Amino acid sequence: MGVIPGVPKSLDRPQLVPDSQTHQSVVLLWDPHGLPREEFHLQRRYVGDCAKNVNWVFHNETSWISSDKMLVSGLHPYCAYKFRFVKSLTIRHYESYPESVSIQTSAHGVPSGPPYIVSVSTTAGSIHLKWAAPFFTNGPLIGYRLSWKSQDSEEQSREIAKQDHTATAEVISHLTPDTRYEVKVAAINDNGTGMSVGKNVTTQQKSEGDLVGVESCFD
Repeated sequence: MGVIPGVPKSLDRPQLVPDSQTHQSVVLLWDPHGLPREEFHLQRRYVGDCAKNVNWVFHNETSWISSDKMLVSGLHPYCAYKFRFVKSLTIRHYESYPESVSIQTSAHGVPSGPPYIVSVSTTAGSIHLKWAAPFFTNGPLIGYRLSWKSQDSEEQSREIAKQDHTATAEVISHLTPDTRYEVKVAAINDNGTGMSVGKNVTTQQKSEGDLVGVESCFD
């Protein structure tokens, strides 16, 4: 979809109405300067840590609550967004107007997505797990919960203070050689522990204890 250059300077960028943020909505102040409001559509994009997709998309969960204030709902907790208004000219062309500054919703609830396992490696007595933080943490991360168990053992777990927001790693040691384990990791914020992601992995045989087999989860 193309963008027509030459944005009219008379239409300002959307602004946040002070203290209007909730965990799922914001109120934007934007004056169309007498032009019909129904001719304009709102777009938004993620910025910052939630920015898995940075493209502009149309956001339809909106309603005008006054002549120059729009309620924008259906947003994700603890995510930063930018907003802009566009006016359709043809099916393929629109006129875009200045974008807002970054606007963040408030924190709410436990992380709504699991971390992403990046890789797993093993020796005869240990498992090395590397993962990345979930995109939707719903609040500041304070750590992770790592758990593991074999078919013949009780589940064990430990909590790990956050080292880095995008990726971290941990070694689980004192394991039994040539044994299949289920390993899980979940993110923790101030409201609790989110959903976990798991992977089954088998430790090396004892005779191969000095060897490390690496399995990439991106293959």
